[in-house]
Amino acid sequence: MRIASGGQKRQYVQKMFERIALRYDLMNRLMTFGQDLRWRRVLVREANLPRAGRFLDVATGTGDVAFIAAEGTDQPDLIVGIDLVPKMVHLAHKRAKKRVCHREPVWMIGDTMCLPFASDTFDAVASAFLMRNVTDVVAALREQVRVTRPGGRVLILEVPRPDGRTFGNRLFRLYFHWIVPVLGWLITGDKNAYKYLPASAETFLTVGQLQSIMKSIGLGELYHYSFMFDSVAVHVAIKPHKGT
Repeated sequence: MRIASGGQKRQYVQKMFERIALRYDLMNRLMTFGQDLRWRRVLVREANLPRAGRFLDVATGTGDVAFIAAEGTDQPDLIVGIDLVPKMVHLAHKRAKKRVCHREPVWMIGDTMCLPFASDTFDAVASAFLMRNVTDVVAALREQVRVTRPGGRVLILEVPRPDGRTFGNRLFRLYFHWIVPVLGWLITGDKNAYKYLPASAETFLTVGQLQSIMKSIGLGELYHYSFMFDSVAVHVAIKPHKGT
């Protein structure tokens, strides 16, 4: 499957997520065997949010990461979930009405390439399965760094480009390319959306390449966790204080 670039990719991704929004959560649970929520919890845990902090979930989808951040009694003072797809934001808001949240997230429609926030606003900025879908990884990361306060964290949960070096990685790649598209078609009725998923991973960055980009734009103290035969990774980095 050929992946478009630039404005064509942005439009394609937006329309695709509009189409699959109603079945998005179900497919995430099925194709990851329920593990995606565990990965998102690691993402929020590694945000290391201070009491009464501020947390931004970029490309929030139906709100899973934002909801995890809102769990418990020691949640951030402000949780914002922002997404380019209006239907996803509507579903997140609808889900919030059925949940018990000590602090309901603020839901917004917006573009990760131009976040509608002042610089140095959030203690942590996180994204889950976003970066493969942006038209410019460096520009998207710079924007996330901009709205993160010095000393705050930038976190990324993503499917890296597979290297195929281990049997488990090759097995997962086979599953990703052949089983997931069929499952996606059966669950969502969309033939192309879940062909895009493995195709976008093949054209994305390796773990090392993404970390190099994060370092090149000034982020420090980088580390990552790998899951499911190194086919999913959580990246963590800190925005340094000025002058350091």
